[in-house]
Amino acid sequence: MKANFFIFLALLLISNLSSAAEFGKVIRLRGYATMLSPGAKNARVVELGQKIFEDTSILTKEKSFAVIEFGDGSRMSIGPNSKVVVMKAKSNDPGLISLLKGKIRSNINPESNKDVKYIIRTRTAAMGVRGTDFQTSFNAENKATSLITFKGEVAIARLNTSHAELESSSVGIERGTDGEPIVQTTNAAKTTKMNELKSIIEKQSVAVSNGQFSGTVSGLKVPTKPVTVNPVQMKILYNNQELAPKKSNEKLEQIDFSKTKHIGSADSSYDAKTGQYTPRAGGFIDPDTALYIPPKEDSVFDEKRNIYVPKDVGFVDKDSGDYIPPKGLILDPRLGFVSKSNDSILLASAGELNKTIAKDVVLKDIDEVAPIIRPNKRERTALGMIGFELGPLSESHKVGNDSLTSPFDNNNQEGFSILISHDHQGEKDWQAITSLGIRTIDLSSATPGINSNSDNLFSIAAGVRHAFSPRLAARGMIQLKQIFIYNHPTNGTTTTNEWTRFTIPTIDLALESEFFRTNRFAMTAEAGLLLTLPKSKADVDAKSSLGFQAKLGAEYWVGRKSTLGLQYFLEQQSFDLESTRFTSSDELSRNGLQLGYKYFY
Repeated sequence: MKANFFIFLALLLISNLSSAAEFGKVIRLRGYATMLSPGAKNARVVELGQKIFEDTSILTKEKSFAVIEFGDGSRMSIGPNSKVVVMKAKSNDPGLISLLKGKIRSNINPESNKDVKYIIRTRTAAMGVRGTDFQTSFNAENKATSLITFKGEVAIARLNTSHAELESSSVGIERGTDGEPIVQTTNAAKTTKMNELKSIIEKQSVAVSNGQFSGTVSGLKVPTKPVTVNPVQMKILYNNQELAPKKSNEKLEQIDFSKTKHIGSADSSYDAKTGQYTPRAGGFIDPDTALYIPPKEDSVFDEKRNIYVPKDVGFVDKDSGDYIPPKGLILDPRLGFVSKSNDSILLASAGELNKTIAKDVVLKDIDEVAPIIRPNKRERTALGMIGFELGPLSESHKVGNDSLTSPFDNNNQEGFSILISHDHQGEKDWQAITSLGIRTIDLSSATPGINSNSDNLFSIAAGVRHAFSPRLAARGMIQLKQIFIYNHPTNGTTTTNEWTRFTIPTIDLALESEFFRTNRFAMTAEAGLLLTLPKSKADVDAKSSLGFQAKLGAEYWVGRKSTLGLQYFLEQQSFDLESTRFTSSDELSRNGLQLGYKYFY
């Protein structure tokens, strides 16, 4: 019975993939994006011309975007660091798209009957789209959704949706009373959900027109009242080459946002009874945090456009249109404006701006922690990382074939290591990596008669990493690594014995793997070769040699951007030394534990 069930399940998933409706195809692509198709276990790289089917999730990386063209000529651009799930391709009902994080820009061709053509939903909003050009952002930390309309009109309603519901597939299996598998009726499930969304949009939404903003946040039960956005920012956002949903070399229709006039009162207001919040008109929108930054109370009022002109609340990037906070401040999605230092002037400025954005209203009741989703090996290559590792180690030397002394073992010399590493943000599965390390070896219990001129050893390394799959990556680095060698320097006519620091150039080649993982936890392993290159110091020559390294560790994702890890490492190398005074060989082995912290950005 079990075998029959698994065969049936496999056939069902294959059938589901082959029968999935086609949503569109990728007509523009820059950088790196992955997609998870229905029924697939592993994501694959998105390519130009790629067909996209319903129940497909798409994830873009830093400085990346993808433009999808629908069957009717409508288009959607998925911005950097965004995740979208195409839940349903358009047929009789509207198409359904879930935005889990990031931002999208859509240009939807209108229907002749003016019905809702597509529904975009996030955890806090549902947007009904007929025919329009608009941009929406969702921040998973504060669960805020922002909507700005460039052309046409979009209806936005408040929505409470779980993260799992946004990402879940429509395929399901249940067992009947006889124990046989039963396929859940996916079309009926989708129709029910679609009817609920259409009803919410029809009864509870507000309309956002040309040049306007509206948004939903955890602290408000209804969307903010639509207000006109600063026309300078609107123009730049509209012309943004990354998010403009067009084909290559296609020109956008020019829109003069400076002629947009705000309708109604331009001043802010809040009705605690109804939950209706109206921000001051003329402000900036921050697509990353999905927050709206209104002008201050003392801003100049533009009577012609019925908006306030922002002053001392920040700027906009002249190329992307992104919001830039005032110098010395950052805009945190959960905390609002935060000072980068304890400077009293900056702290006062942050407090004043938090009153301007109505932090107590907009950012209240953010109780639920944003889901922590552990990036895999492939996804990590697009992230920057700063790491700090430290821990005890043991180092042993086996000196033999020495022409001046008898063979001996210098075993288990205790030490401590510190490693600082930096993984640079990469593209297309490639990533530059650098590191700086220091080891301290206690030679006080070394073989009698042996002296050391220092117990500190340094290393510096640079190289690249390439991800082959979500669980496997390769690393190649060139290191300048200091080690101790057993040397026989001369002082006049006297020959002494000592441990001397010697810098060896080493090529580090390794495979990195996550062989077990859950949402937050992973077991990791590394194995590779250490190729030392020839090196001379004074009259001592070290010949090239081959060694190996191995690591076994565990890593836990403690926050959205940070991990804690513990790993055991083992290294083994051999060196043949030669000088005018002696020859010797040294087998070096090193092992230990490293406790590490990594911060991703």
